[in-house]
Amino acid sequence: MKKKVIAIACCTAALILTSCGNKEKKAECKHTTFEAIAPDATNGDEYLYKITYEDYDFDAAEAISEERFSLLNNKPAGCTSVRNGNLVGRNLDYYVDGLADIVLHMKGKEGRFESIGMATCMPFATKEAIDNGTICEELFKVIPYSMTDGINENGVVINVNVVPTKECEPTTGTNPNAPTLITTGVVRYVLDNAKSVDDAITLIKSRNLIAPPTEKFPFETHWMISDSTKTVVVEIWNNEVIVSDSNIMTNFYVCHPEALYGQGIERFGIMKENYDLGSTKEGMLELMKKVWYSKAYSTKTDPFWYSEYFDRNTELSIKDVQEGNLAKFDSIKNEAENRYQNIDYQKANRFGKDWYTTHTTIYDIDNLSFTINAQENDTQREFKLK
Repeated sequence: MKKKVIAIACCTAALILTSCGNKEKKAECKHTTFEAIAPDATNGDEYLYKITYEDYDFDAAEAISEERFSLLNNKPAGCTSVRNGNLVGRNLDYYVDGLADIVLHMKGKEGRFESIGMATCMPFATKEAIDNGTICEELFKVIPYSMTDGINENGVVINVNVVPTKECEPTTGTNPNAPTLITTGVVRYVLDNAKSVDDAITLIKSRNLIAPPTEKFPFETHWMISDSTKTVVVEIWNNEVIVSDSNIMTNFYVCHPEALYGQGIERFGIMKENYDLGSTKEGMLELMKKVWYSKAYSTKTDPFWYSEYFDRNTELSIKDVQEGNLAKFDSIKNEAENRYQNIDYQKANRFGKDWYTTHTTIYDIDNLSFTINAQENDTQREFKLK
């Protein structure tokens, strides 16, 4: 497939400055270049782009995100992560829509490590916006801050998954006397600064973590962090940073697995049962395909993924499954099967009603690289940091 480079002239009309003479002046926008990985594809790879940043301003990106949380999609999501040997597999599950998956290479410099990974789930970064050049300079500042998973030059791999908001107190401050860090920027912060897992934990605990307002970003987050020797899950429970030794993470609190409304309990079980499959890249992909999210709608999936529906109706919870109250789910299972039958149509038309796996990434710690399968397709593409 041929590659296409898209030179973006940012939309100047989006940024307006008022001069001392009370005249409106349009801010100047720079040209930025995206590389379309497979512009002629029809299997979802046409939504893959790559961009390299020589530099960026972390504080400016965070300030924009804090001021304009509408830059973040307020839709829920589901994700699965697993570490086996030197490999870290990750599914990012999100709505079927026109958002681009961006491979982002961040150049290193003094005070910041080089990294590569994925920036996605940004409502302004649609395929149409990239192709038409309607993403403006302000938004380019935010893209590096919006990393969902990545690896840095030290072999530190991190990804973010969501967890329910209703299980514990909202994250309003984990270390009140320290500099603030919005939880949506933790992946970027760790990739830029961490030499190891232990270093990443120290860095996270040294900041005052706060979550976006729930009306703008209606879920909390947790992170799987790996290096060549260890893997941990970092979570915030009642404003306390808790570190757990776990090599599997979905969408419930690892530190409190008894909580009622976490998602991904069945996915976690599938990962645990088939864990040995992930010892090779080929096997890891097969493992991640077992939990591609379109399976959440199929009543033929065994076991049925009941936990994906706990948050959609407050009368349904893990306790119902544990106690065998499965009849409560009958109407949901009927609805889910109809959605499963419709998922191919949604994918073909980018109709954003249901979820599926927007990307599967497999990070190779030893080789500082990752492969990606976009949007539940079987085409695997590799990107190396060095």
